[in-house]
Amino acid sequence: MFNNKLRGSLTAVLALALMAGFSTSCLATFDVMDEDIEGGYYGNGYTRPFRNAIEGTETLSAEDLAFMQSVQYTRITERWYLRALVGHPRVKLNKIVNNSTYPLDAYQVALPNFTDNLYQLGLAGGKIWGNWGAEIELLISKKLKYYANPLFTTIPNAANAEINTYALLFNVQYIIPHWISLYPRRLQIHLDAGLGVGLNTTNTTVYDLNGAPIESASGRQTPVAGMLGIGARYQITPCILFDLTYRFISWGKTKYGPILGYQLKSDELTSTGLFVGLTYQI
Repeated sequence: MFNNKLRGSLTAVLALALMAGFSTSCLATFDVMDEDIEGGYYGNGYTRPFRNAIEGTETLSAEDLAFMQSVQYTRITERWYLRALVGHPRVKLNKIVNNSTYPLDAYQVALPNFTDNLYQLGLAGGKIWGNWGAEIELLISKKLKYYANPLFTTIPNAANAEINTYALLFNVQYIIPHWISLYPRRLQIHLDAGLGVGLNTTNTTVYDLNGAPIESASGRQTPVAGMLGIGARYQITPCILFDLTYRFISWGKTKYGPILGYQLKSDELTSTGLFVGLTYQI
């Protein structure tokens, strides 16, 4: 009886082993087990036998089938690219304070915060490695015009400041793999972060009680700048992807003056909003 039970157990184990081996070989044949590894976040763009075995290319429209055949060479995970983004974000100039020396530092700024919507442009070039990317980006903002009347709470004269902002950033991005599939086209969800140096130039003018300009002064600062973002890219041609990104940009600190012994500073110049653009894969 014991031998019969042992023989039965060995037979069952052998059968399970054969089934496991058969299943593994079948899965490998259909490219299930290595699709994520070989294909990266693009999927396996060269063969896709398992997808085709289940869905079949006959489920694709003629347009999608032609597109799939035309983009096979783009589905590699190492690509150089160029990108242009444009946006109209909310720009905030915060924490404007009197930075003059004693005794002029006793006056309080009448308008410590200022907001406006400005057009901004981002030009970048970089490379993708699998799910990671690195790029250099140049950010340019339209001139911000700050007008305060009165400039100080106890002095009724006015002031006008024009601020030009630029930034050069080194950005890193992470592309979330296999989140949404619109096969055969690609939809990439990406997280972005960047750090670099800004260039803020200012031109400030103070006016008298009659509105006539008294004196002007210019300044330049090179503060630390940074960026955080989340976005999505959708493939519209084999080499061009449409990009929609929500970004927060810190342009750094700014200073204004000195004018007639007065000097102002702002600790925060930021942008927050949507950017749209195109990415071209080289």
